[in-house]
Amino acid sequence: MTEPRARQRTFTILVGSAAFVVVVAGVMNINGIIGPTFLAVCLTVTVHPLRHLVERVGLPTWAGTVACVVAVYAILLLLAGALVLAGARFGELLTTYEDEFQRWLADVKSLLNNLGVQQSDLDQIFQHLDIKSLAPYVADAVSSATTVTGNLLLILVLLLFMALDGSVVPRLVDKVPDRHRATVDALADFASGTRRYFVVATVFGLIVAVGDVILLYALGVPEPWLWGVLSLITGYIPNIGFVLGLVPPAMLALFDSGWETALWVIVGYCVINFVVQSIFQPKIVGDSVGLSATISMLSLIFWTLILGAWGAILAIPATLLVKKLLVDSDPDARWMSPLIAGREPVA
Repeated sequence: MTEPRARQRTFTILVGSAAFVVVVAGVMNINGIIGPTFLAVCLTVTVHPLRHLVERVGLPTWAGTVACVVAVYAILLLLAGALVLAGARFGELLTTYEDEFQRWLADVKSLLNNLGVQQSDLDQIFQHLDIKSLAPYVADAVSSATTVTGNLLLILVLLLFMALDGSVVPRLVDKVPDRHRATVDALADFASGTRRYFVVATVFGLIVAVGDVILLYALGVPEPWLWGVLSLITGYIPNIGFVLGLVPPAMLALFDSGWETALWVIVGYCVINFVVQSIFQPKIVGDSVGLSATISMLSLIFWTLILGAWGAILAIPATLLVKKLLVDSDPDARWMSPLIAGREPVA
């Protein structure tokens, strides 16, 4: 009996692994569609409680739908607009520091020359490097922190139809047969977990943004509030977002006040980010959605590989959806839930 069971288990693992590879390859091939669609789903379920709040005060159902559409459109447009504004303003500010940039390049070349690098090699390396040529690339990198702006029309259309369906889906869910109740409950848990995740991420993002603004004000870096908003937005992208949020104020501090101020900006950002987003946030986010810190980090790596920039934003919600559908709703797989959550099951 043991050998047939072992063979069956091996066969199941092999078939499951093959199916996993096929699914991953398919998702990677159409990640430009899946990413915006899943973002629209996450935003829709996040603002869904607003519908109940509007109906609770006595307004008609259509008013709740309009409120959800307006709220999610406002969130998305503010995020995209702030990214574009930050990129444009950064590029504009950089062009005002051309003389400082050239002096900084001269200092770098002098240092490298003292270290033994030939002057001819330095001239060849730096001959095409000027601040006007750097500004457009840096601005594009900031404004492309997420690919929201590139798929904005698709997301707006999806959000509109999802918000309209949001008033009908709860009534239809009540009529789902009992044999499918586990799947419905899993999707409901995914929706509530996604809302908790975005709330927690927003709260910690605000804490980091306020700390960054105070730091930049104290150091005299230009446009501190703009970089604070950028820090809040890029905070939804773990690791990568921190770097994108750090580059503009650090470069401006370098050209405006010198390398000492730039170093203090980098150190301050690293301390604030490490304390808030690397120590406290992963633990609280993991507890709120049922994912351990290790699983959260692996989720970021996996989904970024699969979905690109979308995966960096949607790693936690995507892993939460997979967990709810394939683990929590399956009695045979539910034993893995405490391992994924990194804590004892709640009695």
